[in-house]
Amino acid sequence: MTPFTFILTQETGWLSPIAKLFGFIMNALYEFQELFGIQKLAVCIVLFTIVTKMIMLPLQIKQQKSTKLQALISPEIAEVQKKYEGKKDTDSMRMQQEEIQAVYDKYGTNMMSGCLPLLITLPVIWGMYRVIYAVPAYVHDIYQMYASVAKNIMEVDNYATPILYFVSQNNLMVRTIKQFSEVNATGTLTLNHLIDTLYAFNTSTWEKFQDVGSWIGSVPAWLETANTDGVKIMGLSVGESLKACDASAFTSAVNSIGSNITQIISVNGLFAGLNILDNSGWKFPGIIIPLASGLTTILQTKLVQVPKKDEKKKSNEPDPTAQTMKAMNYFMPIMSIIFCATMPICVGIYWIFSSVISTIQSLCINKYIDKVGVDAIIAKNVEKLKKKREKYGIVTGNQTASVAKQNTKNIEHPYTSSNSNSITKYAGGYKNNSKNENSSETSNNSTKYKAGSISSYANYFSGDDKNKKYKK
Repeated sequence: MTPFTFILTQETGWLSPIAKLFGFIMNALYEFQELFGIQKLAVCIVLFTIVTKMIMLPLQIKQQKSTKLQALISPEIAEVQKKYEGKKDTDSMRMQQEEIQAVYDKYGTNMMSGCLPLLITLPVIWGMYRVIYAVPAYVHDIYQMYASVAKNIMEVDNYATPILYFVSQNNLMVRTIKQFSEVNATGTLTLNHLIDTLYAFNTSTWEKFQDVGSWIGSVPAWLETANTDGVKIMGLSVGESLKACDASAFTSAVNSIGSNITQIISVNGLFAGLNILDNSGWKFPGIIIPLASGLTTILQTKLVQVPKKDEKKKSNEPDPTAQTMKAMNYFMPIMSIIFCATMPICVGIYWIFSSVISTIQSLCINKYIDKVGVDAIIAKNVEKLKKKREKYGIVTGNQTASVAKQNTKNIEHPYTSSNSNSITKYAGGYKNNSKNENSSETSNNSTKYKAGSISSYANYFSGDDKNKKYKK
């Protein structure tokens, strides 16, 4: 039978650097509030939320700029897709992709620009949750509170036996339990592992734990069963390394730490007897947290919506982007209520204030974007895109710019000829007619194209150019 095992109290995976950074921030904020005589983890979490949202502000700005541009891009992309609806041949598919790329070039962005900030944000959020779920691992003064309780308990021989009995009887989910292999032959736990276990206690759990006389007498019978038939805690076998504990000595130790436990309950306390480690649930007053979370999520989705273009309102065609956003506007508040009702209140506090701060930031960012003007943002994006392409030796020429300047809905459908060269004729139709233009050209079936233009690339990949040569 496998004995006990725990992992270290701090995050040790690939999120470890992010968790340590945010743990450092939370520790500094807790010490800051102590300067004003405040010792409340709920207040610290609110301050923590504000600071972390400010750190993530550049990503939010980038995301909102992308959302603004996407509101302009989507109708034009829809027009392109509508033109080629039902056309599955190679030439049509290639032209559709070229036109779509021309639209993105016109705005100086790309299809993945809105995804990158989200991909970066996710690990950051996971790292923050790791800190919130294991505050004693990162906040020194909170650690000391739990350590003072744990050290008194550890003075009792074989203290792990009643502790693990209590965990099993109260169905506690100790975050760091993986498999029970670190309880050695004497049945001891490390200080950090015991603190992790105690951190899973909420107000009602502490009250049961302090009423030690009501449950300590059942430990010997449980231990006998564990050593013979085997007992599982969180699906893991325990019992071989556990030994009997002196009930009177353990009771005396628990009674001696009553003031320390009161301090821990106070630090974790909120209002109306709530504890930030309690699950909110569906009853009053806990239900206030998930309802507040749902309300703030609704306000966030309503206040920061990007207005649709006027021409789309007149169209009878369904807008897939609008339909998706509408579904998300209903889905997110419902999910926030469910999550916050089933998770510890500390997570709900973070969710609520995260929505509030995000809403304020979004309104300010939108005001800034409106003041600067979308055209200025587009011009800046186009310039950045140009420099990036020049850096990698990609020259698009004036023809691509000519395509980008046109609204794709005004481009006539080129697929009107059965001629096999229709795609090259279409691409060549956007040639710059300036007589003073000096450029290298490449030929394909008597049609000349400027080097580096969409036409030359289309001609290159069409298979008509036997030599496959063009100049960049």
